[in-house]
Amino acid sequence: YARSSPHRRIAKTCSTEIFFIENLSSAVSANGKEDDNAKTVPLLIENALSDAKESGTFDGKSAYDYAVEGGFTGSEEDFSKKLSTLVAKAGMPALMIYSITSLEFSSEKLKNGIWILIFGSLAHFLMAVLAKLIFCRTKNIDEKKIYEFGCIFCNCAFIGYPILGALFGETGLFYGAFYVVTYNLGCWSYGVMLMAKGKAGYKITLKTIFLNVGMISCILGFLLY
Repeated sequence: YARSSPHRRIAKTCSTEIFFIENLSSAVSANGKEDDNAKTVPLLIENALSDAKESGTFDGKSAYDYAVEGGFTGSEEDFSKKLSTLVAKAGMPALMIYSITSLEFSSEKLKNGIWILIFGSLAHFLMAVLAKLIFCRTKNIDEKKIYEFGCIFCNCAFIGYPILGALFGETGLFYGAFYVVTYNLGCWSYGVMLMAKGKAGYKITLKTIFLNVGMISCILGFLLY
Protein backbone atom coordinates (compact mmCIF):
# COMPACT_ATOMS: atom_id res chain seq x y z
CA TYR A 1 0.00 0.00 0.00
CA ALA A 2 1.28 3.48 -0.86
CA ARG A 3 -0.40 6.86 -0.86
CA SER A 4 -0.72 7.60 -4.56
CA SER A 5 -3.19 5.77 -6.78
CA PRO A 6 -0.62 4.27 -9.22
CA HIS A 7 1.36 2.79 -6.33
CA ARG A 8 -1.79 1.27 -4.85
CA ARG A 9 -2.43 -0.45 -8.15
CA ILE A 10 1.12 -1.80 -8.24
CA ALA A 11 0.94 -3.04 -4.66
CA LYS A 12 -2.30 -4.88 -5.39
CA THR A 13 -0.48 -7.15 -7.86
CA CYS A 14 1.98 -8.32 -5.22
CA SER A 15 -0.22 -10.81 -3.44
CA THR A 16 2.56 -12.40 -1.39
CA GLU A 17 4.22 -9.24 -0.07
CA ILE A 18 3.14 -5.90 1.37
CA PHE A 19 5.44 -3.04 0.45
CA PHE A 20 5.48 0.21 2.43
CA ILE A 21 7.04 2.84 0.20
CA GLU A 22 6.51 6.50 -0.53
CA ASN A 23 8.51 7.04 -3.68
CA LEU A 24 8.99 4.20 -6.13
CA SER A 25 11.78 5.86 -8.11
CA SER A 26 13.94 6.92 -5.14
CA ALA A 27 13.28 3.83 -3.01
CA VAL A 28 12.38 5.82 0.10
CA SER A 29 10.39 3.71 2.53
CA ALA A 30 7.28 4.93 4.31
CA ASN A 31 9.26 5.65 7.48
CA GLY A 32 11.68 7.87 5.55
CA LYS A 33 14.71 5.59 5.90
CA GLU A 34 16.80 4.83 2.84
CA ASP A 35 17.94 1.33 3.77
CA ASP A 36 18.90 -1.69 1.69
CA ASN A 37 15.47 -3.27 2.10
CA ALA A 38 13.79 -0.16 0.75
CA LYS A 39 16.11 -0.19 -2.27
CA THR A 40 15.05 -3.72 -3.18
CA VAL A 41 11.34 -2.87 -3.10
CA PRO A 42 11.14 -1.17 -6.55
CA LEU A 43 12.86 -4.16 -8.16
CA LEU A 44 10.50 -6.62 -6.47
CA ILE A 45 7.48 -4.59 -7.51
CA GLU A 46 8.69 -4.21 -11.07
CA ASN A 47 9.30 -7.97 -11.28
CA ALA A 48 5.83 -8.72 -9.92
CA LEU A 49 4.34 -6.20 -12.34
CA SER A 50 6.21 -7.75 -15.26
CA ASP A 51 5.10 -11.27 -14.33
CA ALA A 52 1.50 -10.14 -13.95
CA LYS A 53 1.50 -8.45 -17.35
CA GLU A 54 3.04 -11.50 -19.03
CA SER A 55 0.44 -13.79 -17.50
CA GLY A 56 -2.36 -11.41 -18.45
CA THR A 57 -3.58 -10.97 -14.87
CA PHE A 58 -2.80 -7.25 -14.67
CA ASP A 59 -3.12 -4.55 -17.31
CA GLY A 60 -2.42 -1.44 -15.22
CA LYS A 61 -6.08 -0.63 -14.56
CA SER A 62 -7.78 -0.34 -11.20
CA ALA A 63 -11.25 -1.61 -10.35
CA TYR A 64 -12.50 1.96 -10.69
CA ASP A 65 -11.11 2.16 -14.24
CA TYR A 66 -13.07 -0.94 -15.21
CA ALA A 67 -16.20 0.47 -13.55
CA VAL A 68 -15.92 3.67 -15.60
CA GLU A 69 -15.50 1.65 -18.78
CA GLY A 70 -18.63 -0.24 -17.79
CA GLY A 71 -20.65 2.95 -17.47
CA PHE A 72 -20.06 4.12 -13.89
CA THR A 73 -20.26 7.93 -13.78
CA GLY A 74 -19.44 8.69 -10.13
CA SER A 75 -16.15 9.69 -8.56
CA GLU A 76 -13.53 7.24 -7.29
CA GLU A 77 -14.68 8.02 -3.74
CA ASP A 78 -18.28 7.15 -4.65
CA PHE A 79 -17.09 3.90 -6.20
CA SER A 80 -15.10 3.01 -3.08
CA LYS A 81 -18.17 3.54 -0.90
CA LYS A 82 -20.37 1.41 -3.15
CA LEU A 83 -17.73 -1.29 -3.33
CA SER A 84 -17.42 -1.30 0.47
CA THR A 85 -21.21 -1.65 0.75
CA LEU A 86 -21.15 -4.56 -1.70
CA VAL A 87 -18.42 -6.30 0.30
CA ALA A 88 -20.20 -5.73 3.64
CA LYS A 89 -23.69 -6.72 2.51
CA ALA A 90 -22.91 -9.44 -0.04
CA GLY A 91 -19.28 -10.54 0.05
CA MET A 92 -18.84 -10.98 3.80
CA PRO A 93 -22.17 -12.78 4.35
CA ALA A 94 -21.34 -15.14 1.48
CA LEU A 95 -17.89 -15.77 2.99
CA MET A 96 -19.51 -16.42 6.37
CA ILE A 97 -21.86 -19.05 4.92
CA TYR A 98 -19.03 -20.64 2.95
CA SER A 99 -16.77 -20.71 6.02
CA ILE A 100 -19.34 -22.67 8.03
CA THR A 101 -20.46 -25.05 5.29
CA SER A 102 -17.09 -25.71 3.62
CA LEU A 103 -16.25 -28.62 5.93
CA GLU A 104 -18.13 -31.89 6.34
CA PHE A 105 -20.27 -32.14 9.44
CA SER A 106 -18.42 -33.37 12.50
CA SER A 107 -19.72 -33.51 16.05
CA GLU A 108 -16.19 -32.83 17.31
CA LYS A 109 -15.87 -29.67 15.21
CA LEU A 110 -19.30 -28.54 16.34
CA LYS A 111 -18.30 -29.10 19.97
CA ASN A 112 -15.13 -27.08 19.45
CA GLY A 113 -17.21 -24.35 17.81
CA ILE A 114 -19.51 -24.19 20.83
CA TRP A 115 -16.47 -23.76 23.09
CA ILE A 116 -15.37 -20.89 20.84
CA LEU A 117 -18.82 -19.34 21.26
CA ILE A 118 -18.42 -19.54 25.03
CA PHE A 119 -14.89 -18.16 25.13
CA GLY A 120 -15.74 -15.51 22.52
CA SER A 121 -18.64 -14.28 24.64
CA LEU A 122 -16.41 -14.25 27.72
CA ALA A 123 -13.71 -12.33 25.83
CA HIS A 124 -16.15 -9.63 24.73
CA PHE A 125 -17.55 -9.35 28.27
CA LEU A 126 -14.07 -8.94 29.76
CA MET A 127 -13.13 -6.36 27.11
CA ALA A 128 -16.31 -4.41 27.90
CA VAL A 129 -15.38 -4.33 31.59
CA LEU A 130 -11.79 -3.39 30.75
CA ALA A 131 -12.93 -0.62 28.40
CA LYS A 132 -15.13 0.82 31.17
CA LEU A 133 -12.16 0.92 33.53
CA ILE A 134 -9.72 2.36 30.99
CA PHE A 135 -11.96 5.19 29.81
CA CYS A 136 -13.86 5.91 33.03
CA ARG A 137 -12.15 9.30 33.34
CA THR A 138 -12.92 10.40 29.78
CA LYS A 139 -15.33 13.30 30.18
CA ASN A 140 -16.48 13.74 26.60
CA ILE A 141 -19.36 11.26 26.19
CA ASP A 142 -19.05 11.03 22.39
CA GLU A 143 -15.34 10.29 22.58
CA LYS A 144 -15.78 7.88 25.46
CA LYS A 145 -18.30 5.64 23.70
CA ILE A 146 -16.18 5.54 20.54
CA TYR A 147 -13.09 4.54 22.52
CA GLU A 148 -15.02 1.85 24.39
CA PHE A 149 -16.56 0.47 21.21
CA GLY A 150 -13.17 0.33 19.48
CA CYS A 151 -11.64 -1.42 22.49
CA ILE A 152 -14.33 -4.09 22.64
CA PHE A 153 -15.13 -4.85 19.01
CA CYS A 154 -12.25 -5.57 16.66
CA ASN A 155 -12.51 -5.96 12.90
CA CYS A 156 -12.48 -9.73 13.33
CA ALA A 157 -14.33 -10.59 10.12
CA PHE A 158 -13.12 -8.20 7.43
CA ILE A 159 -9.46 -8.50 8.45
CA GLY A 160 -9.61 -11.67 10.54
CA TYR A 161 -10.94 -13.98 7.81
CA PRO A 162 -8.09 -13.43 5.31
CA ILE A 163 -5.54 -14.01 8.10
CA LEU A 164 -7.32 -17.16 9.33
CA GLY A 165 -7.61 -18.44 5.78
CA ALA A 166 -3.93 -17.85 5.07
CA LEU A 167 -2.72 -19.45 8.32
CA PHE A 168 -5.19 -22.29 8.91
CA GLY A 169 -7.16 -22.74 5.70
CA GLU A 170 -10.83 -23.73 5.71
CA THR A 171 -10.62 -25.06 9.27
CA GLY A 172 -9.56 -21.62 10.50
CA LEU A 173 -12.42 -19.96 8.62
CA PHE A 174 -14.86 -22.48 10.10
CA TYR A 175 -13.86 -21.79 13.70
CA GLY A 176 -13.55 -18.07 13.01
CA ALA A 177 -17.21 -18.00 12.04
CA PHE A 178 -18.17 -19.08 15.57
CA TYR A 179 -16.22 -16.19 17.07
CA VAL A 180 -17.84 -13.76 14.64
CA VAL A 181 -21.24 -14.89 15.96
CA THR A 182 -20.31 -13.58 19.41
CA TYR A 183 -19.01 -10.41 17.78
CA ASN A 184 -22.26 -9.84 15.89
CA LEU A 185 -24.40 -10.51 18.95
CA GLY A 186 -22.35 -8.14 21.07
CA CYS A 187 -21.98 -5.48 18.40
CA TRP A 188 -25.68 -5.33 17.56
CA SER A 189 -26.80 -5.37 21.19
CA TYR A 190 -24.32 -3.82 23.61
CA GLY A 191 -22.44 -2.04 20.83
CA VAL A 192 -25.54 -0.33 19.47
CA MET A 193 -26.68 0.52 23.00
CA LEU A 194 -23.26 2.00 23.70
CA MET A 195 -23.22 4.16 20.56
CA ALA A 196 -26.86 5.22 21.11
CA LYS A 197 -26.06 6.92 24.41
CA GLY A 198 -27.33 10.46 24.37
CA LYS A 199 -29.81 9.79 21.55
CA ALA A 200 -33.38 10.04 22.77
CA GLY A 201 -35.94 7.47 21.73
CA TYR A 202 -33.55 4.76 20.49
CA LYS A 203 -34.37 1.25 21.73
CA ILE A 204 -32.57 -2.07 21.40
CA THR A 205 -34.93 -4.79 20.16
CA LEU A 206 -34.57 -8.44 19.18
CA LYS A 207 -35.10 -7.33 15.60
CA THR A 208 -32.08 -5.04 15.85
CA ILE A 209 -29.94 -7.84 17.27
CA PHE A 210 -30.92 -10.72 14.99
CA LEU A 211 -32.26 -9.19 11.77
CA ASN A 212 -28.99 -7.85 10.38
CA VAL A 213 -26.77 -9.09 7.59
CA GLY A 214 -24.13 -10.59 9.89
CA MET A 215 -26.48 -12.60 12.09
CA ILE A 216 -28.72 -13.78 9.25
CA SER A 217 -25.72 -15.16 7.36
CA CYS A 218 -24.43 -16.85 10.55
CA ILE A 219 -27.77 -18.48 11.34
CA LEU A 220 -28.24 -19.59 7.70
CA GLY A 221 -24.73 -21.03 7.63
CA PHE A 222 -25.26 -23.04 10.83
CA LEU A 223 -28.59 -24.37 9.59
CA LEU A 224 -26.97 -25.51 6.35
CA TYR A 225 -24.07 -27.08 8.27
